[in-house]
Amino acid sequence: MDQHKIVFSNFNGGGFGDNARYIAEECIRRKIPYKLYWVCSNPALPFPKELNLVPPNTAAFVYHMATAGCWVDTTRKLYYFKKKKNQTVLKKNYR
Repeated sequence: MDQHKIVFSNFNGGGFGDNARYIAEECIRRKIPYKLYWVCSNPALPFPKELNLVPPNTAAFVYHMATAGCWVDTTRKLYYFKKKKNQTVLKKNYR
C-alpha cells in the first residue's frame, strides 16, 4: 500500500472534470509529494503533466486501485473494489 499515491476517477475514465478535477488541481497547486494517477479512457484529452494516466478496465487500473492509499471518485465502481483498512476513499458524487 502506497500512502503517497492517489487515484482519481471521474465517471470511470470520463475525462478531466467534475469534483475530482478540482481536488487534483489543488493537490498540484500545493505541490503535495504524492504520486497522482487519473483514470482516463482518452489520453488525447488535455491533462496536467503531473497526472499519470491509467486506462480503465486494465491490469494497470486494478493494480493502482489496489495499491493506492487514497481514491477520489465521482461515481460507483464498475468492479468490486473493497476498501482496505489503511485506504481512504473520497466519494465526491452528486446526491
